[in-house]
Amino acid sequence: MQGIAACTVIAPTCAESDGWATACFVYGPERSLQQLGDKLAIRFTLLPGVAAAPLKIIESAGFPAPTDEPGP
Repeated sequence: MQGIAACTVIAPTCAESDGWATACFVYGPERSLQQLGDKLAIRFTLLPGVAAAPLKIIESAGFPAPTDEPGP
């Protein structure tokens, strides 16, 4: 899918995350968020249309916010 740098889905298992991320990548951001955004935690990283522009992030409401706390 042109314009998508990455798609991340948080799910109970790695296999589910991988499968859902692949499906969302194929569906694209708009369709994925419309159909699955209330069920899954989804984040898309989109490439800019202009070389010097920043990446654009689109997330479902259920995607966790970043924290300043160190990991385990």
